[in-house]
Amino acid sequence: MIEGFTSSLAEVNGTRLHYVAGGQGDPVVLLPGWPRTWYQFHKIIPLLAQRYRVIAVDLRGMGDSDSPLPGTTRRPWPAIYTS
Repeated sequence: MIEGFTSSLAEVNGTRLHYVAGGQGDPVVLLPGWPRTWYQFHKIIPLLAQRYRVIAVDLRGMGDSDSPLPGTTRRPWPAIYTS
């Protein structure tokens, strides 16, 4: 784990998504490319955290985020991440 960051889970539309967050300031959300995790950004997160609140997410089914539930894979993926 990166010093000063916390690892958490958020439930979004019935799916638990893992994220790490830290820093202060305006938020910056980092979404990795498939099939990666938040760790894709581990080298730049400390630099961004000097000026911003950084939130790096594991996409659904990746890292510590839940996998898709049966029958939900045809939903448009933006709907999975918004309430």
